Amino acid sequence: MTSIINKESIPLDFTRRWLSFLDYNSGSLLLSQTNPKSNIVVGVPHHGPYRFARMLCDRNADENAGYLGAYLFEKLDCSLIIANRYFCDPNKDETTDYCKFIAKTDPDLLVEVHGHGSTKAAYDIEISSGAFDKDFAKLFAKKLAKKMKLHPELKKYTISGDYDKIYFTAQFSLTVTDKRWHTLHIELPRALRKTNDSIYPPSRGFQLMDLIAETLKEQMT
Repeated sequence: MTSIINKESIPLDFTRRWLSFLDYNSGSLLLSQTNPKSNIVVGVPHHGPYRFARMLCDRNADENAGYLGAYLFEKLDCSLIIANRYFCDPNKDETTDYCKFIAKTDPDLLVEVHGHGSTKAAYDIEISSGAFDKDFAKLFAKKLAKKMKLHPELKKYTISGDYDKIYFTAQFSLTVTDKRWHTLHIELPRALRKTNDSIYPPSRGFQLMDLIAETLKEQMT
């Protein structure tokens, strides 16, 4: 896969179809699509287009996370919800449309795609399934790490799902602390979401989504 530079290079029909949504920066938008045959939901609560680093609720946006989440959704053929530059913090309040959608879908697994730029992170990629479900993220991260070590573009990135060692535990995210489903709260560094060559994520970001989808299919069967 080559570096994504223009709209025509964005992989998969869904991402191209919803590009105007993912690129939108003038207000808040909420996108959802349900697949009743799937027990997985991919969620991106803090998406912001490239160079729009703040949400309208004045918290940090996860630049370009939505493109990666939409790609992962397509690979998994599951349900999806993305909040773009939202006017509130969607995954911290059970009354938000974001949280209501997930609860109504009633998944076995919620995969949330996030982004960080913090030097406080102990690892490049940090995965949490909450304080009451620590083993789920730990096992997933170990399996994903093995695949990453065999990938020339991804082997240099550190990864952990150990709740007691990572910085981004998502302890205040209701979608992670909810015991009705497993959650993989995946924090990605800038290098996997942004590039100087494009306003879209680099190819290595999409390649990581391929490995995540592959690992999920193995773990959930």
